[in-house]
Amino acid sequence: MHSRLTNYVVVAMLIFVIGAHWTILQSVAWVGMVVDYSRAAPLTEALSKTFDGKHPCRLCKLVKAGKAAEQNQHVQKPVTKIDFFLQSQQSPLSPAPSFSQPASREPFSPQRLETPPSPPPRHLLA
Repeated sequence: MHSRLTNYVVVAMLIFVIGAHWTILQSVAWVGMVVDYSRAAPLTEALSKTFDGKHPCRLCKLVKAGKAAEQNQHVQKPVTKIDFFLQSQQSPLSPAPSFSQPASREPFSPQRLETPPSPPPRHLLA
């Protein structure tokens, strides 16, 4: 029971964090509007009244006001920038020295001239 309740709380928190609660409320409002308008008119007219934007219900107005208030809160947050390093100073490190590798006379010259020992040496256990 405890884990199921925890899962529901986590899902609810995620819904609020991403702002999906406004979408859920708007969907509930549209369904209610279609049901209300279809009692007095045909379904096609009820659908057009629901989605034309000229006949908002009380819940639609609440959702619109809530979204606008949420947008205003995001705009009013002060932006604080902390610079830990000064940009005007030059780096005290000097660039790495360049080096050149001497060119070999043969492109595929062997690194060692000795052949490996035969038979291979054995590892002695002490």
